[in-house]
Amino acid sequence: MRLSTVTKPIVRSKAGHAIIAWLLSVYIRFVYLTTRWTFIGFEERDRFAKKHDTGIVLQWHNRIALVGFGWDARKHPISLLVSGHPDGRFVSATLAHLGMGGIFGSSSKGGAAALLQCIKTAKRGIFIGLTPDGPRGPRMRMKDGPVVIAKKTGAPVSLLAYSVKKRKILKTWDRFILPKPFNEGVLMWRELDGISKDATDEETIAYKQYLEDELTKATNELDIMMGHEPIEAADPNEIPKNKKRAS
Repeated sequence: MRLSTVTKPIVRSKAGHAIIAWLLSVYIRFVYLTTRWTFIGFEERDRFAKKHDTGIVLQWHNRIALVGFGWDARKHPISLLVSGHPDGRFVSATLAHLGMGGIFGSSSKGGAAALLQCIKTAKRGIFIGLTPDGPRGPRMRMKDGPVVIAKKTGAPVSLLAYSVKKRKILKTWDRFILPKPFNEGVLMWRELDGISKDATDEETIAYKQYLEDELTKATNELDIMMGHEPIEAADPNEIPKNKKRAS
């Protein structure tokens, strides 16, 4: 989600970013509180969080607006990987108001360092939130990061997905979903299969596809429940148009 898409004109100062991040977090909280929610899998989520010291939670980039309400960060700390670009730091500042931490880096720049930081964070007993098609896409296509982290740490993997009836889809690479207040929605958590640290190359490739398929299937299922046509995944060979700025 580009900061310029959400706030026009952009306020470039640090103080401006802080104010806008707070206002956006207030809006997101207002949307959540004025929406009639159906929760799927949340009892299992709570048992999962109590059972494990850490874990990986996946959500497509276009659904991060409500990620802070899909996980109980007050009881089980979670940090979301975001780009080190100022827009990414803005996203992190917004989510911080909702109780989530941030890990800075991306698969496109400083990817190895970002993955190492995620691994270290997981080993400290903090859950890791990943948008596996970010920061630039292609939309709804799984990158290698979640698989690498899962193999290195043995951390269990789960997904978060949501959909709402009333929404605005922004003209961004990910078709970012901005939910509206006084709404009806559904939030889903689901545990996924893990992968062995000794998995072969073939097993690793198959697991990456499995994660992509499961996350897309869950997201599409919820969109259909809310009366929408599912958002299509981008061509996996697509070259993102917004190369310069992403979060």
